[in-house]
Amino acid sequence: MSGGLSRNSLLSSAAGVLASLAVALPRVALAQSGQRLTVGVLPPADISGEPYYAESQGFFRTQGLDVSIQPLANGSATIAAVAGGTLDIAYSNMLSMAIAHGRGIDMLILAPANLHVREAPTTGILAVNRSSAIFSAKDLTGKLVAVEGLNNVAEISARSWIDKNGGDSQTVKFVELAGATMPAAILANRVDAAVMNAIYDTTFGKRDDPLRRLCTSTFDAISTRWAPSVWFTSPQWIAQHPSAALAFVRAMRTTADWANKNQSATAEVLARYTQQTVSDIQSTRRVTYGGAMTPELIQPGIDAAAHYGLIKTSFPASDMIANLGDLHR
Repeated sequence: MSGGLSRNSLLSSAAGVLASLAVALPRVALAQSGQRLTVGVLPPADISGEPYYAESQGFFRTQGLDVSIQPLANGSATIAAVAGGTLDIAYSNMLSMAIAHGRGIDMLILAPANLHVREAPTTGILAVNRSSAIFSAKDLTGKLVAVEGLNNVAEISARSWIDKNGGDSQTVKFVELAGATMPAAILANRVDAAVMNAIYDTTFGKRDDPLRRLCTSTFDAISTRWAPSVWFTSPQWIAQHPSAALAFVRAMRTTADWANKNQSATAEVLARYTQQTVSDIQSTRRVTYGGAMTPELIQPGIDAAAHYGLIKTSFPASDMIANLGDLHR
Protein backbone atom coordinates (compact mmCIF):
# COMPACT_ATOMS: atom_id res chain seq x y z
CA MET A 1 0.00 0.00 0.00
CA SER A 2 1.79 3.14 -1.16
CA GLY A 3 1.66 6.53 0.52
CA GLY A 4 -0.42 7.61 3.50
CA LEU A 5 -3.55 5.77 4.48
CA SER A 6 -6.31 7.68 6.26
CA ARG A 7 -9.81 6.65 7.23
CA ASN A 8 -11.32 9.13 4.75
CA SER A 9 -9.14 8.01 1.84
CA LEU A 10 -9.80 4.35 2.61
CA LEU A 11 -13.55 4.87 2.78
CA SER A 12 -13.37 6.88 -0.46
CA SER A 13 -11.57 3.95 -2.09
CA ALA A 14 -14.22 1.63 -0.73
CA ALA A 15 -16.90 3.75 -2.37
CA GLY A 16 -15.09 3.35 -5.68
CA VAL A 17 -14.87 -0.39 -5.21
CA LEU A 18 -18.57 -0.50 -4.43
CA ALA A 19 -19.42 1.44 -7.59
CA SER A 20 -17.28 -0.72 -9.84
CA LEU A 21 -18.60 -3.96 -8.36
CA ALA A 22 -22.25 -2.96 -7.98
CA VAL A 23 -23.43 -5.67 -10.38
CA ALA A 24 -20.84 -8.38 -9.78
CA LEU A 25 -20.58 -7.94 -6.03
CA PRO A 26 -23.87 -7.09 -4.30
CA ARG A 27 -23.78 -6.58 -0.56
CA VAL A 28 -24.90 -9.84 0.99
CA ALA A 29 -26.54 -10.15 4.40
CA LEU A 30 -26.08 -13.30 6.49
CA ALA A 31 -29.27 -15.34 6.20
CA GLN A 32 -30.39 -17.47 9.13
CA SER A 33 -30.90 -20.45 6.85
CA GLY A 34 -27.94 -20.04 4.47
CA GLN A 35 -25.04 -18.17 6.14
CA ARG A 36 -24.09 -16.47 2.88
CA LEU A 37 -20.92 -14.39 2.69
CA THR A 38 -18.67 -12.81 0.08
CA VAL A 39 -14.92 -13.39 0.33
CA GLY A 40 -12.37 -11.19 -1.42
CA VAL A 41 -9.19 -12.71 -2.84
CA LEU A 42 -6.35 -11.57 -5.07
CA PRO A 43 -6.43 -12.60 -8.74
CA PRO A 44 -6.33 -16.42 -8.62
CA ALA A 45 -2.94 -17.61 -7.36
CA ASP A 46 -1.53 -20.12 -4.91
CA ILE A 47 -0.99 -17.57 -2.13
CA SER A 48 -4.71 -16.76 -1.88
CA GLY A 49 -6.09 -19.99 -3.30
CA GLU A 50 -7.65 -21.42 -0.14
CA PRO A 51 -11.26 -20.31 -0.85
CA TYR A 52 -11.11 -22.03 -4.25
CA TYR A 53 -9.88 -25.21 -2.58
CA ALA A 54 -12.48 -24.97 0.18
CA GLU A 55 -15.26 -24.55 -2.37
CA SER A 56 -14.05 -27.47 -4.51
CA GLN A 57 -13.83 -29.84 -1.54
CA GLY A 58 -17.09 -28.75 0.09
CA PHE A 59 -15.40 -27.42 3.23
CA PHE A 60 -17.53 -24.27 3.20
CA ARG A 61 -20.73 -26.27 2.78
CA THR A 62 -19.73 -28.57 5.63
CA GLN A 63 -19.60 -25.49 7.87
CA GLY A 64 -22.97 -24.26 6.62
CA LEU A 65 -21.56 -21.46 4.47
CA ASP A 66 -22.63 -20.31 1.03
CA VAL A 67 -19.57 -18.42 -0.21
CA SER A 68 -19.18 -16.10 -3.18
CA ILE A 69 -15.51 -15.59 -4.15
CA GLN A 70 -14.61 -12.14 -5.52
CA PRO A 71 -11.11 -11.41 -6.93
CA LEU A 72 -9.75 -7.87 -6.45
CA ALA A 73 -6.52 -6.26 -7.59
CA ASN A 74 -4.53 -6.09 -4.34
CA GLY A 75 -4.58 -6.01 -0.55
CA SER A 76 -5.36 -2.30 -0.45
CA ALA A 77 -8.49 -2.90 -2.51
CA THR A 78 -9.68 -5.71 -0.25
CA ILE A 79 -9.25 -3.59 2.89
CA ALA A 80 -11.19 -0.77 1.25
CA ALA A 81 -13.96 -3.18 0.22
CA VAL A 82 -14.31 -4.66 3.71
CA ALA A 83 -14.29 -1.18 5.26
CA GLY A 84 -17.01 -0.11 2.85
CA GLY A 85 -19.12 -3.22 3.38
CA THR A 86 -18.87 -4.67 -0.13
CA LEU A 87 -16.95 -7.68 1.16
CA ASP A 88 -17.55 -9.69 4.32
CA ILE A 89 -14.11 -11.31 4.63
CA ALA A 90 -10.97 -10.80 2.55
CA TYR A 91 -7.30 -11.58 2.01
CA SER A 92 -4.56 -9.00 2.51
CA ASN A 93 -0.85 -8.84 3.25
CA MET A 94 0.23 -8.16 6.82
CA LEU A 95 1.93 -4.82 6.17
CA SER A 96 -1.21 -3.36 4.59
CA MET A 97 -3.09 -4.57 7.66
CA ALA A 98 -0.56 -2.98 10.01
CA ILE A 99 -0.73 0.32 8.10
CA ALA A 100 -4.53 0.30 8.27
CA HIS A 101 -4.39 -0.38 12.03
CA GLY A 102 -1.88 2.41 12.51
CA ARG A 103 -4.24 4.84 10.76
CA GLY A 104 -7.19 3.85 12.93
CA ILE A 105 -8.87 1.51 10.42
CA ASP A 106 -10.12 -1.30 12.66
CA MET A 107 -9.80 -4.73 11.06
CA LEU A 108 -9.49 -8.09 12.79
CA ILE A 109 -7.59 -11.15 11.58
CA LEU A 110 -9.49 -14.43 11.42
CA ALA A 111 -6.85 -16.82 10.08
CA PRO A 112 -3.38 -16.95 8.53
CA ALA A 113 -3.18 -17.44 4.78
CA ASN A 114 0.16 -18.34 3.19
CA LEU A 115 3.12 -18.82 5.51
CA HIS A 116 6.74 -18.00 4.91
CA VAL A 117 8.77 -21.02 6.01
CA ARG A 118 12.55 -20.83 5.67
CA GLU A 119 12.84 -24.49 4.66
CA ALA A 120 10.34 -24.08 1.80
CA PRO A 121 10.21 -20.42 0.69
CA THR A 122 7.74 -19.42 -2.01
CA THR A 123 7.74 -15.62 -1.70
CA GLY A 124 10.26 -12.81 -1.47
CA ILE A 125 12.77 -14.56 -3.76
CA LEU A 126 15.33 -12.01 -4.92
CA ALA A 127 16.37 -12.94 -8.45
CA VAL A 128 18.70 -11.51 -11.09
CA ASN A 129 19.69 -12.44 -14.62
CA ARG A 130 22.13 -15.35 -14.56
CA SER A 131 24.62 -13.17 -16.47
CA SER A 132 24.32 -10.32 -13.93
CA ALA A 133 27.31 -9.06 -11.97
CA ILE A 134 25.11 -8.75 -8.87
CA PHE A 135 26.10 -11.37 -6.28
CA SER A 136 25.45 -9.71 -2.93
CA ALA A 137 23.36 -7.15 -1.12
CA LYS A 138 26.15 -4.60 -1.52
CA ASP A 139 26.07 -5.10 -5.30
CA LEU A 140 22.50 -3.76 -5.35
CA THR A 141 23.71 -0.22 -4.58
CA GLY A 142 22.06 2.16 -7.04
CA LYS A 143 20.19 -0.67 -8.79
CA LEU A 144 16.57 -0.92 -9.95
CA VAL A 145 14.58 -3.63 -8.13
CA ALA A 146 11.03 -4.67 -9.03
CA VAL A 147 8.45 -5.48 -6.34
CA GLU A 148 4.72 -6.23 -6.54
CA GLY A 149 3.83 -3.34 -4.22
CA LEU A 150 5.71 -0.23 -3.11
CA ASN A 151 5.93 0.41 0.64
CA ASN A 152 4.60 -3.08 1.13
CA VAL A 153 5.68 -6.54 2.20
CA ALA A 154 7.89 -7.30 -0.83
CA GLU A 155 9.76 -4.00 -0.66
CA ILE A 156 10.15 -4.02 3.12
CA SER A 157 11.44 -7.60 3.15
CA ALA A 158 13.96 -6.69 0.43
CA ARG A 159 15.09 -3.59 2.31
CA SER A 160 15.50 -5.63 5.47
CA TRP A 161 17.54 -8.32 3.69
CA ILE A 162 19.77 -5.75 1.98
CA ASP A 163 20.42 -3.84 5.22
CA LYS A 164 21.16 -7.01 7.19
CA ASN A 165 23.57 -8.38 4.57
CA GLY A 166 26.01 -5.52 4.00
CA GLY A 167 24.04 -3.27 1.67
CA ASP A 168 22.17 0.02 2.04
CA SER A 169 18.54 -0.16 0.96
CA GLN A 170 18.32 3.65 0.83
CA THR A 171 20.47 3.57 -2.32
CA VAL A 172 18.16 1.11 -4.11
CA LYS A 173 15.39 2.26 -6.43
CA PHE A 174 12.23 0.15 -6.09
CA VAL A 175 9.58 0.04 -8.84
CA GLU A 176 6.20 -1.67 -8.87
CA LEU A 177 5.73 -4.48 -11.39
CA ALA A 178 3.19 -7.28 -11.81
CA GLY A 179 4.66 -10.55 -10.59
CA ALA A 180 3.93 -12.51 -13.76
CA THR A 181 6.00 -10.05 -15.82
CA MET A 182 9.08 -10.09 -13.58
CA PRO A 183 11.07 -12.94 -15.20
CA ALA A 184 10.79 -11.32 -18.63
CA ALA A 185 11.71 -7.91 -17.21
CA ILE A 186 14.86 -9.34 -15.63
CA LEU A 187 15.89 -11.17 -18.80
CA ALA A 188 15.33 -8.03 -20.89
CA ASN A 189 17.38 -5.98 -18.38
CA ARG A 190 14.50 -3.58 -17.76
CA VAL A 191 15.19 -4.11 -14.04
CA ASP A 192 18.36 -5.26 -12.30
CA ALA A 193 16.57 -7.59 -9.89
CA ALA A 194 13.09 -8.54 -8.72
CA VAL A 195 11.46 -9.83 -5.54
CA MET A 196 9.43 -12.73 -6.91
CA ASN A 197 6.94 -15.39 -5.95
CA ALA A 198 7.87 -18.91 -7.05
CA ILE A 199 4.54 -19.40 -8.83
CA TYR A 200 5.60 -16.87 -11.49
CA ASP A 201 8.77 -18.74 -12.42
CA THR A 202 8.16 -22.15 -14.00
CA THR A 203 11.92 -22.74 -14.44
CA PHE A 204 12.61 -22.23 -10.73
CA GLY A 205 15.43 -24.55 -9.65
CA LYS A 206 15.74 -26.29 -13.02
CA ARG A 207 19.03 -26.79 -14.83
CA ASP A 208 18.06 -24.46 -17.69
CA ASP A 209 16.80 -21.72 -15.34
CA PRO A 210 17.94 -18.36 -16.82
CA LEU A 211 17.68 -16.60 -13.44
CA ARG A 212 19.98 -16.68 -10.42
CA ARG A 213 18.82 -16.26 -6.80
CA LEU A 214 20.73 -14.07 -4.36
CA CYS A 215 19.22 -15.65 -1.25
CA THR A 216 16.73 -18.26 -0.17
CA SER A 217 14.11 -15.56 0.48
CA THR A 218 14.21 -11.95 1.58
CA PHE A 219 11.32 -12.83 3.91
CA ASP A 220 13.85 -14.59 6.15
CA ALA A 221 15.12 -11.13 7.11
CA ILE A 222 11.75 -10.47 8.77
CA SER A 223 11.38 -13.93 10.32
CA THR A 224 12.11 -17.53 9.40
CA ARG A 225 8.46 -18.42 10.01
CA TRP A 226 5.65 -15.88 9.79
CA ALA A 227 2.39 -15.07 8.01
CA PRO A 228 2.92 -12.50 5.24
CA SER A 229 -0.82 -12.58 4.48
CA VAL A 230 -4.03 -13.18 6.39
CA TRP A 231 -7.82 -13.49 6.19
CA PHE A 232 -9.58 -10.62 7.94
CA THR A 233 -12.87 -8.81 8.47
CA SER A 234 -14.26 -5.86 10.43
CA PRO A 235 -15.18 -5.94 14.15
CA GLN A 236 -18.69 -4.88 13.17
CA TRP A 237 -19.14 -7.84 10.86
CA ILE A 238 -17.98 -10.29 13.53
CA ALA A 239 -20.37 -8.74 16.06
CA GLN A 240 -23.26 -9.15 13.64
CA HIS A 241 -22.30 -12.59 12.32
CA PRO A 242 -20.33 -14.47 15.02
CA SER A 243 -21.41 -17.93 13.84
CA ALA A 244 -20.29 -17.22 10.27
CA ALA A 245 -16.92 -15.95 11.53
CA LEU A 246 -16.39 -19.16 13.48
CA ALA A 247 -17.50 -21.26 10.54
CA PHE A 248 -15.09 -19.48 8.20
CA VAL A 249 -12.15 -20.02 10.55
CA ARG A 250 -12.98 -23.72 10.86
CA ALA A 251 -13.26 -24.05 7.09
CA MET A 252 -9.89 -22.31 6.55
CA ARG A 253 -8.19 -24.53 9.11
CA THR A 254 -9.55 -27.65 7.41
CA THR A 255 -8.56 -26.27 4.02
CA ALA A 256 -5.01 -25.45 5.10
CA ASP A 257 -4.49 -28.97 6.41
CA TRP A 258 -5.94 -30.55 3.27
CA ALA A 259 -4.07 -28.28 0.84
CA ASN A 260 -0.70 -28.81 2.53
CA LYS A 261 -1.16 -32.57 2.13
CA ASN A 262 -2.70 -32.62 -1.37
CA GLN A 263 -0.70 -30.31 -3.61
CA SER A 264 -1.45 -32.28 -6.78
CA ALA A 265 -5.16 -31.83 -6.18
CA THR A 266 -4.78 -28.13 -5.45
CA ALA A 267 -2.86 -27.67 -8.71
CA GLU A 268 -5.84 -29.09 -10.61
CA VAL A 269 -8.19 -26.68 -8.85
CA LEU A 270 -5.93 -23.66 -9.38
CA ALA A 271 -5.49 -24.42 -13.08
CA ARG A 272 -9.24 -23.92 -13.60
CA TYR A 273 -8.94 -20.27 -12.61
CA THR A 274 -5.57 -19.29 -14.11
CA GLN A 275 -3.82 -19.41 -17.47
CA GLN A 276 -1.31 -21.89 -16.10
CA THR A 277 -1.41 -25.60 -16.78
CA VAL A 278 -1.51 -28.20 -14.04
CA SER A 279 2.02 -29.18 -15.03
CA ASP A 280 3.28 -25.58 -14.72
CA ILE A 281 1.73 -25.23 -11.28
CA GLN A 282 3.07 -28.56 -10.07
CA SER A 283 6.56 -27.66 -11.29
CA THR A 284 6.76 -24.63 -8.99
CA ARG A 285 7.41 -24.63 -5.27
CA ARG A 286 3.99 -24.61 -3.63
CA VAL A 287 2.66 -22.50 -0.77
CA THR A 288 2.47 -23.67 2.85
CA TYR A 289 -0.78 -22.54 4.50
CA GLY A 290 -1.23 -21.64 8.16
CA GLY A 291 -3.65 -23.29 10.58
CA ALA A 292 -4.14 -21.59 13.94
CA MET A 293 -3.71 -17.83 14.16
CA THR A 294 -1.12 -16.86 16.80
CA PRO A 295 0.53 -13.49 17.58
CA GLU A 296 3.93 -14.96 16.75
CA LEU A 297 2.90 -15.36 13.11
CA ILE A 298 2.20 -11.67 12.53
CA GLN A 299 4.30 -9.74 15.07
CA PRO A 300 7.40 -9.80 12.80
CA GLY A 301 5.47 -8.04 10.02
CA ILE A 302 4.19 -5.38 12.42
CA ASP A 303 7.70 -4.78 13.78
CA ALA A 304 9.14 -4.49 10.24
CA ALA A 305 6.46 -1.96 9.29
CA ALA A 306 7.44 0.15 12.30
CA HIS A 307 11.19 -0.19 11.66
CA TYR A 308 10.84 1.17 8.12
CA GLY A 309 8.43 3.94 9.04
CA LEU A 310 5.23 2.58 7.53
CA ILE A 311 3.61 2.97 10.95
CA LYS A 312 4.67 5.29 13.77
CA THR A 313 5.31 2.57 16.31
CA SER A 314 4.92 -1.16 16.76
CA PHE A 315 2.03 -2.61 18.73
CA PRO A 316 1.03 -6.04 20.12
CA ALA A 317 -0.11 -8.44 17.40
CA SER A 318 -2.90 -9.60 19.69
CA ASP A 319 -4.60 -6.24 19.09
CA MET A 320 -5.41 -7.36 15.55
CA ILE A 321 -6.52 -10.96 16.17
CA ALA A 322 -10.24 -11.64 16.44
CA ASN A 323 -11.28 -13.06 19.80
CA LEU A 324 -12.97 -16.30 18.77
CA GLY A 325 -12.42 -18.35 21.88
CA ASP A 326 -10.50 -21.62 21.66
CA LEU A 327 -10.06 -21.50 17.88
CA HIS A 328 -6.87 -19.44 18.15
CA ARG A 329 -5.16 -21.63 20.73
